[in-house]
Amino acid sequence: MNYFSPVVQNRIRNTLLYFGTGLAGTGVLVSMMRNSLFALNHPWMLMFGSLGFMLGTMFTNYQAQPALKHLFWGGFLTTTALGMVPLIQMASMPIIFDALFATGLTMGGLGAVALNAPSEQFLMWGGMLGMGCAGMIGISLLSMFYPSPAIFNIWLYGGLVLFSAFVLYDVQKIIHNAKTRNTYDPINESLRIYLDAIMIFERFLIIFMQNKKK
Repeated sequence: MNYFSPVVQNRIRNTLLYFGTGLAGTGVLVSMMRNSLFALNHPWMLMFGSLGFMLGTMFTNYQAQPALKHLFWGGFLTTTALGMVPLIQMASMPIIFDALFATGLTMGGLGAVALNAPSEQFLMWGGMLGMGCAGMIGISLLSMFYPSPAIFNIWLYGGLVLFSAFVLYDVQKIIHNAKTRNTYDPINESLRIYLDAIMIFERFLIIFMQNKKK
């Protein structure tokens, strides 16, 4: 493992703390709303609300406006959790635990690979992953107007591969930023791997639900 200075170690530790807190908070919110009538939500409102809170989080200064920063971050976690509730309601608890376990193994394994890689070669994937993300957005929009099993499977399995690759890139990006930036924002950095984990979990959940039906 590469040697990190105490400052870099502290930055990475704080990032992982926000990452873990974000996932735990999302899990608590989802479990609270899983059997609630409040879970009957409006997807478009949640999507734009989540996007607004995420942008607010990203563009609020961590050092200058910590209270507002955490407020936006909490709003983003809440809207993300609300958006996950309908999918969680369709799954049984054993399938949810299986998806959590698979997500944990995937994130932990890929994170360890990125952390112990001899160089920052995964950072070279940025352009390719950006194009893949744009393609995934296009597929998602296409599936809304032309739903088909083939398009859905591309979104499902292609997305699983894409966001797994993002874990390798984002972990090394966090380390790189922790080493090189004069000012460091652990909340913004944690959003990278938080979103990776959410996307991977949702896809594992759908895959396991499909396998259960067979």
